[in-house]
Amino acid sequence: MIRAAFVVAGWCALLAASAASAAPVAGPQDMEARRGILLTGVAKWKLMVPEGPNDPVRRTFLPQFERIEAEARKPEAALDELDKQFTMWKNLLLSELQATGGYKNQEAFLELSQQRMRALVTVQRLEASEGAAGRERVSFWKSRINDVRDAASLKRLYDNMRSLEGDSLVRSGSAAARFPHYVAQDPVFNAASPRTRPEQAATPPAPGSGGVLDFLDWDRAKKLAASALRNARTFVGLCYGYVQKSLNSILPAGWRGEVRQASAYQFASSLNANPKLFDKLKLRRLPVEELGGGLPPVGSIVVYGRGQCGFSPEHGHIEIVVSHDPPKVCSDGCTALTPGRLMCIRKGGAKGGVNVYIPAREKLSSEPSDG
Repeated sequence: MIRAAFVVAGWCALLAASAASAAPVAGPQDMEARRGILLTGVAKWKLMVPEGPNDPVRRTFLPQFERIEAEARKPEAALDELDKQFTMWKNLLLSELQATGGYKNQEAFLELSQQRMRALVTVQRLEASEGAAGRERVSFWKSRINDVRDAASLKRLYDNMRSLEGDSLVRSGSAAARFPHYVAQDPVFNAASPRTRPEQAATPPAPGSGGVLDFLDWDRAKKLAASALRNARTFVGLCYGYVQKSLNSILPAGWRGEVRQASAYQFASSLNANPKLFDKLKLRRLPVEELGGGLPPVGSIVVYGRGQCGFSPEHGHIEIVVSHDPPKVCSDGCTALTPGRLMCIRKGGAKGGVNVYIPAREKLSSEPSDG
């Protein structure tokens, strides 16, 4: 299966990124440091092996990396020989991945592979930090990383992952978790824009309608809208991750453990399946009938089911209303809340395909306190 036709020198650009794993360290006193470098390199390259127990590339290469890893841990290990074997198997793996992936431009493939390794190492840190609680997020990121086929897109995905998972990565104890915020190439409205500041762009609904809107917590709604507007960058297919980050500003600690994390539509399905969550998270589902012909309140969370209103048939979509003047919603990016989108929210909401939630107070201000 392995393609023998490859040129070792052709992979120098990528191997240089982990050259320390094969570089000799002078002096017997540095044997442990050298062993650590080799083991670190092997661990990184194991991440590049495709997943799936029946994958032929995995069956060929993973046992070789594991063998080198096991041998390197032995006190009497011949590190020079293991370095040579490691370099050979790295080259073979790269040659195989390029061929099976159909990449004709070797230079572009090398750049993609550099970005992929960096992203997968970061996901590994997230997995170590979050454990079982982060399993769905780890699976999501791995899937997205392996789907991307060009280096520029993978770099944007990596930057967004670092931005969204920043707290988790810092908890992992890695110095590399300190990173700059991703700066979008595309223009988006930001919190400094006076015409889109949510606290100025809308007023709370008038009380006394007798519906769910009477329970709107306007302070938390404004805070959520401002957070969504501040966090938004550009649309890269990560709506749920960015909305989750904004929801952290108003929901209690640990809320993510109560709500499924893999797809946007699951925010609604988790809430609707467990009515007790509404009280715990201080949210309420807003029937679209209460909207009449108007807009959802600023700070509303709009969740589209799979395939609803033209959104993803696999993940759906989620966004936060951040402004009424102009009507605007944000997730990973911001866009206009158009009449067509509003009509779809109302029609989909009537059938259960679209759900609108608002931050809610526990009781009406006119209701007496307990005791």
